[in-house]
Order: sequence, then structure tokens, then C-alpha cells
Amino acid sequence: TLPDFFHPVAPRPEMACDVLMLGRAHADRVEPVRALLERFDTHLYGEGWEPHGLPSRGTLYGDDVLAALNSARLTAIFARTAAGHLLVKVGLFDFLAAGALVVTERFPEAERYLEFEREVIGFTSTAELLEKIAHALAHPEQAAAIRRAGRARVLRDHTWPAVWPRVLRQVCA
Repeated sequence: TLPDFFHPVAPRPEMACDVLMLGRAHADRVEPVRALLERFDTHLYGEGWEPHGLPSRGTLYGDDVLAALNSARLTAIFARTAAGHLLVKVGLFDFLAAGALVVTERFPEAERYLEFEREVIGFTSTAELLEKIAHALAHPEQAAAIRRAGRARVLRDHTWPAVWPRVLRQVCA
């Protein structure tokens, strides 16, 4: 991640919400996002949601993304690609570096980079996603600790200045 770009900024009152979802509509995301919209104050940004009856607020860029990430109490990241493959997305690191509290799909590859329930919140089903969000909202001090730990871990281990020396050592070995 690039900490010069992905960093905390002041929240904006008009962007305050329980859950932020940034991303395109994929088949596996539609029902979980519908559940988020029904249960929590959720702001949905991205393309392709309207055909599923889900109102998107459009798209965000630059400082607006940072403000949205810092205005939401949690940010949901779905780890599957449009083709359904699980992927550790760079956005996971970028959003944590920006100061977001992230809830994402839990799978072994992601556990190589972050500690679930200490640095990021993990889920394996829609029911668990809703349960974990409700718990985080009910326990703001615990949520704040996870938010801080996630950002600290990314800044320590997952920025380009931290990653490139490891890559070069492996390539040159």
C-alpha cells in the first residue's frame, strides 16, 4: 500500500454510516449487501447494483474515498472476484492504512497477512457478517482497538518500503 495516499482524514458528517461498501455488484455480493442495507445504516457505492434493486450512491475517488472510509464505523470488503475466486485484495491493505475498520471474508490466504479478530474482522457467511457487524457496533472500544491494530500492522509490514526488500531478497537469492 502507499501510506502517502492511504491515510486517515477527517470524517465528513454527510458520509457517516454504520457500514460502507465500495465496489461493483457481483452475484455473490448481492444478497449480503441487501442484508446490510436492511439491517444497518449502510452506504453503498459502486456500479451494477441498481438492476438488483439496490441503490448505489455512485462512485467515489481520491479524498472522497478516504473521507468515506473514515466516516463509516466499518467497511465491508468481499474477497471474491467476479468469477468467484478468493483473492487477498490490495484494497484490504489500502483501506486499513487509510484508517478503516474492515470486515472481510475469512480464508487461509488472508490469514498469512492479518490476524483476524485482532487486526481485521472476519466472516464466512452472511449471518456471521451481520453478527460480527452488530457486535462491533455494540462494542466501540473493541472495534477501535481492531481498527488501530489493523492500520499499525499494514504500516509495519505491508507498505511498498516494507515489501520491496523482501521481494528483492527472494528474487536475488
